[in-house]
Amino acid sequence: MNVRVVHFSDGCQFLTSLTDLQPSHVVLLEPHLHLMRSLEVHSAERQHSNSMEVLLIRYQESTELYQHMSTIENEKRSFQELISIK
Repeated sequence: MNVRVVHFSDGCQFLTSLTDLQPSHVVLLEPHLHLMRSLEVHSAERQHSNSMEVLLIRYQESTELYQHMSTIENEKRSFQELISIK
């Protein structure tokens, strides 16, 4: 088993690394929505291969958790508005 610890600030770089490494487990220390979306894209592209386990480490009742939940709520609201416009 290989373990790599890498810091990513760019979703494209993250997606490229996922494609190159083909990890079976990914641990996210900060809940950045663009990284989670990159994981979803990567998982959808490799649907016929082995599944990937994603672990998200966060503190309960933390500022990061509230920011993450707020970002998800904003994204959800945006999609609902797009759907209603269509």
